[in-house]
Amino acid sequence: MIKRILRKPYHFMKNVWRLNLVKTLYFNFKVLPFQQAIKLPFHLYGKIYIHSLRGQVCIKHARITSGMIKIGYRWLDLFPVSLLPTQIWIDGKLIIGDNVIISGGVGLFVQHKDATLLIGNKCRLGGGTLVKSLDMLEIGDYTRITGNCTIMNSNMHYVKNIDNGIVKRPWGKIVIGKYCWINGGTVVTKGTVIPDYSIVARNSFLNKDYSTSGESNLFIVGSPAKVTSARVERIFIRANERRFSEYFRNNLDSEEIQLEPGIEEVGEFEF
Repeated sequence: MIKRILRKPYHFMKNVWRLNLVKTLYFNFKVLPFQQAIKLPFHLYGKIYIHSLRGQVCIKHARITSGMIKIGYRWLDLFPVSLLPTQIWIDGKLIIGDNVIISGGVGLFVQHKDATLLIGNKCRLGGGTLVKSLDMLEIGDYTRITGNCTIMNSNMHYVKNIDNGIVKRPWGKIVIGKYCWINGGTVVTKGTVIPDYSIVARNSFLNKDYSTSGESNLFIVGSPAKVTSARVERIFIRANERRFSEYFRNNLDSEEIQLEPGIEEVGEFEF
């Protein structure tokens, strides 16, 4: 009983101790209206390099609460790269939802005044991930991008075809759907569209619209990436993961578990 009573104040004090208070105050009051900034919705942790805050930051949620968005929170995954400094550069528009956690060592760049980065509710960005937008880059609700990924909607440099003299535009949109799972080392480039509930395998390279089949729940693999199967879904709920792990460890001859068919509408959950 005593442990349960003390759990919340203990976690509160632990997070306050970890907080980079100076950068937290600076960021909130620099980018938000006073009525929002005073509530400190952004909590910044660890070493943070803020290169530019000339752009606009909007919170995509009606109710503003303290710490609803965590940046540089390396305890999300504790990858070695999560201990590196987090970098922020916002010259365009950052639109961000509720309960977003961005690990340490992440580069968050919106590097043009006409660029937009939209991060949905309950998204997670793993340590060492680079997210760079010079156009429109959208990450849907509940999507998790694990460590050392690169999500960048521009080639950055111009290339001329020496036969015909054509120079193509180097940037384009990226749309990542909701409830997606992007595994470590993945590179997502301009023109990519990933449907809802899709899983991207580790170290894949994505460079096109994978939604043309009209299906969601894709399993996308390879470099360049291809759809190898459909109708799959990542299990996000931790309680279910623990239950499945216990089952397989206690039933070593079993290779599968039978669940109810259909998409699991997760709703409000933490992961």
